[in-house]
Amino acid sequence: MAERRPHRFRIALAAVLGLLAATGCERKADTAHPKSFDAEGLAFRYPGNWKVSTSTKEISSAHLRVITVETPGDGLVMVEEFRPALPIDLKEFLGTMVDEMRKELAGKTKGILSLERPRTTPVTRTILGAPRDGLRYQFELGVLGEKVAETTDGYLVTLPDRALIFVMQAPDEDRGLVEPGFAQLLDGATVRAR
Repeated sequence: MAERRPHRFRIALAAVLGLLAATGCERKADTAHPKSFDAEGLAFRYPGNWKVSTSTKEISSAHLRVITVETPGDGLVMVEEFRPALPIDLKEFLGTMVDEMRKELAGKTKGILSLERPRTTPVTRTILGAPRDGLRYQFELGVLGEKVAETTDGYLVTLPDRALIFVMQAPDEDRGLVEPGFAQLLDGATVRAR
């Protein structure tokens, strides 16, 4: 699973950059004027004031596509799609992502930023028409002695032709602003066989 590190590092980097950015720059998700993403059999709607980027990579025997949806502030949705479906352990995937964030922060910031060990709880929500079990990681990022609470939710959806990992991350203080956008994206996601 080491081949996915650059994508996990993006989440870590987004968290770090978010902390360094001015606080309070998050805006309410514009769910009234949604944009649409529709490519390679995966479609979803997302808030009109959010932006999408994609990247692809061949790993092992699979095609990996990473779709990143960024809020105007520090929130982030990442969808990692593996075709064909690979056996993925969600707890291992998310745990590795958080551990890599901790290591990167410790090494790159010389103690200016720190990440406490997360508290993990199971969560469930409907994605692609069925209840999906996921994990919630709650942790505090330290910035020059100040603490910023962050929450990351992750869900694995394994289908006959692909595996999808949905990751949503935002500072807790902004959660009320971005949660409607997270719901819009997840509730309206659809997959068509290719």
